[in-house]
Amino acid sequence: MYIPAWIIITFYICCCIWIVALFLFAYLKARRNPLFPIIDDKEFIFREHRASGYSNKSLLSKIYSSNGCLTVRVTKTELWISIPNIIALFSKTTDMNHRVRLMDITELRHDKKYRVYVSFHTEENETRTVSLKLDNPLYFIEKIEDAQSRLLEDGLDHRSC
Repeated sequence: MYIPAWIIITFYICCCIWIVALFLFAYLKARRNPLFPIIDDKEFIFREHRASGYSNKSLLSKIYSSNGCLTVRVTKTELWISIPNIIALFSKTTDMNHRVRLMDITELRHDKKYRVYVSFHTEENETRTVSLKLDNPLYFIEKIEDAQSRLLEDGLDHRSC
């Protein structure tokens, strides 16, 4: 069966336009409603790119785990877990974009395979647990616990962070 060249070229061009439009949409959406503000890298007390993990929110969020594409950052008052915008655009079921106050973290557990389980309260008063596979999980736990103790020493409760 012969397909004219102009049909193949038109199809190829339409596919390219579609892909560019999706990337543009994801970029504009991220700029319009940023969950994570742009701050200087010096403000982070812990930062790791290419982490892996999943949320225990549902069975689908466990199945759609994020392998090597998470960014985990800790500021003096918050834990940020983020997934690239283009992946979050295609899969809202991952539940891996979180901005958590450090004082809302209820539990940090570590296993022997570089995995950390972080339990926290969301703004809707739900308890959520995420599993993170980090290169240096003990350093991550140490930084969060140090920041939490500093917040307690300064007399800041979880509502003022």
